[in-house]
Amino acid sequence: MHKVHIDKKGKVDTGSIATQISTAGAPKDHAIKEVPGILEEGKIFFFYRPRKGLQEAHGLGDIQRFFTVTLPLSRPAPARLIVVGKKHLPERGQRFWAAVVAVAPTMDEVLEGLGPKADRSGTSQARLTPAARLVGEGVYVLFDRGREVDLLYELELPTYPHEAQEELGIHKTGELTIQVKNPYRPSPPGLGLGKKPEYPKELQQVFCEGPPGGYAWVPPKNPALLDFEDAKFVLIGRSPDIERKSKSLKELLDKAVKQDLGSELQVHEDASEEDSAMLDKLKSDISADSYGIDIHPAIDGVLD
Repeated sequence: MHKVHIDKKGKVDTGSIATQISTAGAPKDHAIKEVPGILEEGKIFFFYRPRKGLQEAHGLGDIQRFFTVTLPLSRPAPARLIVVGKKHLPERGQRFWAAVVAVAPTMDEVLEGLGPKADRSGTSQARLTPAARLVGEGVYVLFDRGREVDLLYELELPTYPHEAQEELGIHKTGELTIQVKNPYRPSPPGLGLGKKPEYPKELQQVFCEGPPGGYAWVPPKNPALLDFEDAKFVLIGRSPDIERKSKSLKELLDKAVKQDLGSELQVHEDASEEDSAMLDKLKSDISADSYGIDIHPAIDGVLD
């Protein structure tokens, strides 16, 4: 996959991402300008991939991987493909491992990794890893709560969670605390974490502050910590009732959803017209036809 160019100060090459931001429908009024503490805002997508050899998934046991894709729109940054370890989002109090498995200047380049894959030994149907399925699309912000940084999201498609979203822990609104692992400290015994992210010196310093050896975990107050392949972090589930905790943040997410959907919010004469409009939007947002990605779970709310 194409590598994003990042300079010695940990900044992304803005030239490689300018087109992505200009064509992704970035909001005219960014939430960063409206509410202190917002570090980043953008689009978020949820995908799952059925197990190798299966053409359908009917539950978590049939799912091989669960992914999110974040597409920052408020700053020059790459699209990120993130795998969540437990194959669904954590509920309140749960802690799940997650890792950035790919970054790229454009959404399309990230989605290449979600298409169907043939086993090296052949291309028989039984050995084919099917393409990922889109199960939700929404908006998100990274918010600095002082000692924590939380990812807050709101679904826009489907409008409300159904069976598929509930199976994967995706709520209408959700809040997840992010703690990034210090890659320069030893990992717990038996925990294989693979490669280390190639952080520049300026970002490495974030982990060196505090006690000798640095902190084991840090909140991503600089969201660039998430812009590197092999970055590892923990997602901690919080209450999905964002409005109860912060009415202003809920209002900003509502505004972002309305702005992103735009004309799709218009009243249609029947449900089939509305479904057709939403299908067209999703196909456009993720170039679904180009990568064989099924988008129906995000419309009808059923695992397939």
